Amino acid sequence: MREIGEERGIVYLVLEWLMGESLDQVLRPKGAAEPIDLRRAVGIVAEAARGLHAAHLARDDQGEHLHVVHRDVSPQNIMVTTDGAVKIIDFGVARARNQYSDRKRGEIRGKISYIAPEQLAGKSFDRRADVYSLAVVLYEITTGRPPFNGETDVVLYQQVLRGEMLPPSRIIEDFPGALEKIIVRGLSEDPAFRVKSASEFAKLLDAWLAANGGPLKREEVAGLLHERVEDRLAKRKQKILDGSNTLSGYAPPRPPRSVTPSSVSVSGVLERESLGKVPAERASAFSLPPYMHSGRYSAPSLDGLPEAPKKPTPVQYILASAVGIGVVLILAIVVLLFRSAH
Repeated sequence: MREIGEERGIVYLVLEWLMGESLDQVLRPKGAAEPIDLRRAVGIVAEAARGLHAAHLARDDQGEHLHVVHRDVSPQNIMVTTDGAVKIIDFGVARARNQYSDRKRGEIRGKISYIAPEQLAGKSFDRRADVYSLAVVLYEITTGRPPFNGETDVVLYQQVLRGEMLPPSRIIEDFPGALEKIIVRGLSEDPAFRVKSASEFAKLLDAWLAANGGPLKREEVAGLLHERVEDRLAKRKQKILDGSNTLSGYAPPRPPRSVTPSSVSVSGVLERESLGKVPAERASAFSLPPYMHSGRYSAPSLDGLPEAPKKPTPVQYILASAVGIGVVLILAIVVLLFRSAH
């Protein structure tokens, strides 16, 4: 968030504009999941882990630790930009400071496939829940499928709680054993056996990268984007340019001003200082009264016209209502007496 402000009574937020795509879109450029090569997948998740760790360390203005937990880490909430940067977005369901159970609120926040077991069970959770979600993301983008894929939410719920998943090597035969160990550790059902922080998770992934070609460069990440979603990026850029061109000639309308004789003149075309000039091709559409046929506007005299009726006062309204009710009662009494006499 860049700025919070207020304009004419309307509060607004200024957010960073990211030119890129979500990791989910990069994983599914044509709809079906297409696994990302291991080096770039590991590098992207390592960078996302560093971003999460920074959020986990956030403090308030008094220097108190906020204990931020994102709670909705998923490919949809990881952005990859055209210059190879990786950003964690959408902290809309994040929580801070007090560690509490989601069950106390009667609801589960986030996407079931990516939620840590302790969070899903309504137990107390901390930043290790986000590490679990990152491990799910890494599993998915390297194998092309999530670790848990129950046909219904109930089945999926049970799979997550029990840790019922296939190791990546059961899906991809030559999946590296060292990387599989990092992922499986991050997916431990018990937080005590899980990687303790996003920073530690990033260091483990960096170590794997160092042993498999060295640190990942941002150019490699940017190349992945251009390989998979170049057309989408080009279309979005064109829409932005079209919108900018449209807005460049736009001027917000000025508030209307009261028209006075000195602000109006007629010389073939009606002109008003507050409204601008009427196009010549539309001038013939105006039918001007005789007193405006030329020269300066001279309003006709209002002498002799009847005065507008005055609005009744509240007292007059009450008296009129009372009189009306009284007349109705009298008529009702007369009718009853007439019927009783016959």
